[in-house]
Amino acid sequence: MTVGPNLTDLQMSVQDVTAFGQLEDYFALAYAFLKLLNETRPTRIVPPTITVISFTNMLRHTVIK
Repeated sequence: MTVGPNLTDLQMSVQDVTAFGQLEDYFALAYAFLKLLNETRPTRIVPPTITVISFTNMLRHTVIK
């Protein structure tokens, strides 16, 4: 198993303005980021306010009908 760059490495790469001289540089960074996402499988964080707002709207429409 090969270990690729971590998130800190990728953030530093994006901040380096000299790192993007050719289209291939963008591809390499995007590929490294997608590979990192695939390897780490981060958990999606959903804010609870969306659920509360949706539930409140559902109740509001139910009461009006």
